[in-house]
Amino acid sequence: VEECILWLSIVFITILCTPQPTIVRWSSTPPVSDEIKLQWKGFCALIANAYFVKGMA
Repeated sequence: VEECILWLSIVFITILCTPQPTIVRWSSTPPVSDEIKLQWKGFCALIANAYFVKGMA
C-alpha cells in the first residue's frame, strides 16, 4: 500500500509541476463559423440524446 501511495504521489506531483500548454491562434478568423456551429449543434444534440437518453450505445 505504501509503495502505491508513493507512486501516486510521484505522478500527482509530476502533473502539478508540468507547465500548462498555451495555445495561440495564428489566424485572426475564428476556427469555425457561426453558421457551421448551428448546423453541428443539432447533430451533436441528436447523438447525445441517442447515447444518454435512449441508451443506444
